[in-house]
Amino acid sequence: MSKRMIESEDIYKILPEINEASASEKKGGGRPPFWEMVFWWTRKPLISARSVIAASLLPEGINTQEFLENMKLKNVKKKPHNYNPIIPSHWGKYFEDKNMLDPFAGFGSIPLEGARLGLDVTASELLPTAVVFLKAVLEYPSKFGSNLVKDVEKWGEWITEQLKNDPELKELYDDDVAVYIGTWEVKCPHCGHWTPLIGNYWLARVKDGNKYKRVAFMVPKKKGDEVKIEVVDINEMAKKGKIKIDKVENLKEYLKIKDNKITVEKDGKVIFGTQVPDSNISPRKSTAQCLHCSTPINFWDERNGVHYSTLDDLRDDMVPVGSVPYEKVNFEIPNEKEIPVPRELKEILKGMGIELSESATLSKKKKGK
Repeated sequence: MSKRMIESEDIYKILPEINEASASEKKGGGRPPFWEMVFWWTRKPLISARSVIAASLLPEGINTQEFLENMKLKNVKKKPHNYNPIIPSHWGKYFEDKNMLDPFAGFGSIPLEGARLGLDVTASELLPTAVVFLKAVLEYPSKFGSNLVKDVEKWGEWITEQLKNDPELKELYDDDVAVYIGTWEVKCPHCGHWTPLIGNYWLARVKDGNKYKRVAFMVPKKKGDEVKIEVVDINEMAKKGKIKIDKVENLKEYLKIKDNKITVEKDGKVIFGTQVPDSNISPRKSTAQCLHCSTPINFWDERNGVHYSTLDDLRDDMVPVGSVPYEKVNFEIPNEKEIPVPRELKEILKGMGIELSESATLSKKKKGK
């Protein structure tokens, strides 16, 4: 049997394009829409799965530029995964009547791309949750076609309406609410206060070309025994005259962002500057930092065996923050009288092993007027 493309030196000629497309697909804004259904571990970029499968079937000596074009890695405006690959007639014999088995399919990136390449795909998975998503991603779309989109929309709206009318949950479905943002909290073993674990303080960092047109972020503030969240909305600050520029609509011409540092520069001078807080959690190191006493917290203390993310020491608390489209978003911090966590909901969560603080409030991103 002759070598496959993936076994030959040809693959090295196109690796840079595959790697670049794969990296961009994993970033915010580039991810496939169905990825937003749930967070999944080690999700493989679709374009890398597609390229590996195709290169495993094609023989060595295939024109690499033709490969890039047919895999939609070249001459496309959107991310490659937005397009179906092309299998030209002279490639047909390498893909026709071919079976592919993924025994550990996970979220289904590999079998999905196998199906898009025209293979007869079988996906297997032991985890029940994964099986549900595999059916949603692979089985149901192929079985029901475009009618599935209409049915999901219809019944999704029906479920939302039922929840809006539920006496225990209706407070969560205000007409002006776009999305809720929540975070876990841990009890600091040093000072005894509950501290949020916040991995990202950004609320909006929206580009218009290579300029930023919408910028907002959160900052934690200690108030007594609690950590409250405040919103810093750069666009609103410009509207209120707190950032001195000629016209508010020209803000993007002066706005600069480097890492977590935000500046407004005019005529070569910085007229405003601020810093977005760094994350207080480092999952890879299994550590966090208390926002009350600034002391590092280990999720698991080897000295006493305490695991700080057990249900006794970890709670799911909603941190108040303030929607889309971002140009028209009003970020607001709700007070406790606006949307306190309903008592009934606290009881439901408590039955699930999740304890909320007495002062817990739900966050709100408010739709623009």
